[in-house]
Amino acid sequence: MIINEVIDELRSRIVRGEYAPGCQLERRSELLKQCGASNVTVQRAISQLRKEGFLESRGSKGMYVVSNPPHTSRFALVLPSRRQNGEENNDPRWNALEAAATEIAQNVSPYRIEYYLIDCNSGSEQLDYQRLLNDLRQGRLAGTILPVPLPCELMEPLSHYPLILQEPRYENMVPAITFLYDYTAMTELAADVLLKRGCRRIALLISSTTNAMLVAQLERVLLRRSPECRPEWFQGISTDSRQMRWNSRIIKLMFSDNTALVPDGIIVLNEKSTPDIINALNEMGYFPGENIHVVAHRNLPFVTPRIKNIDYVAFNNSLMLRQSIEAISKYHSAEQKSELFVEPEYVPALGLPALKDIPVNIPKQPHSTRK
Repeated sequence: MIINEVIDELRSRIVRGEYAPGCQLERRSELLKQCGASNVTVQRAISQLRKEGFLESRGSKGMYVVSNPPHTSRFALVLPSRRQNGEENNDPRWNALEAAATEIAQNVSPYRIEYYLIDCNSGSEQLDYQRLLNDLRQGRLAGTILPVPLPCELMEPLSHYPLILQEPRYENMVPAITFLYDYTAMTELAADVLLKRGCRRIALLISSTTNAMLVAQLERVLLRRSPECRPEWFQGISTDSRQMRWNSRIIKLMFSDNTALVPDGIIVLNEKSTPDIINALNEMGYFPGENIHVVAHRNLPFVTPRIKNIDYVAFNNSLMLRQSIEAISKYHSAEQKSELFVEPEYVPALGLPALKDIPVNIPKQPHSTRK
């Protein structure tokens, strides 16, 4: 055998469980017979598998499979390519995900997360995409966590291995465990915060690309809690920084002097747009915590400073990654779940009294909250 064949053979035995975690490899003479290779070739293969994290030397006792080899403890996290100068790279969500991955690597032994930076607008020739496929095929990964949408032709090869998919529009096209963010529960939580702050006229600002069925459901949530709401206070906002000026104009129209009734509370379900919304409010003479209250969406862990006097409703990426890792670990067992849900958390405002025991009415059918 040539060296790559020896590496693939020994690695495959480990991944298949022939060499279980903690198991000792045969003596060198026996390996030479099994592989039909020279001593130098086998030594190089073993050195490569040690480098990949499959094997460890225990001195005179010999060579052993590590207790947590890569195919059980290493996970791929796909993020937008940094080589692309597109809008998605400015989304705080990706920085929060990286912070969460670092947190897990430091605190949740023995798991390790590997980044793969893939441009969703390019094809399969991308280096990181090919690296991801090779690592999956060769057992260097337990599975893939995919929070960024990819074309279906790129998704299909990944679906042959454990896959956590956080973009539900592909769930009927490829086999995967789907992760859903509960935006209905988030809106209910945000509305309850504003009601406890004394607000009765609540506006909702959400991404203009949000699914129409979800928008209608969120409108019903607010109208049920705040009967003084008006349809024109449910507005779609741009998440493209090149078009943020339109968001400012929406705010100025909503709070125009010619408007007889204006909101006294605003829910902003897009972290990226929040600073521009606050700036527009300030220009109109409205200041959070004084003459208006704001509850904004946020990603945890926090990677940018919080804005004073704003309450936050957040999705915890550290929890999401932990649940994804657990789901991948159980991928082939009877405990496997086809859908996972992320529920929101309340983060009280800096500078305002904290609100405790806020009721959250989780929908009976969370799948209806898909974005």
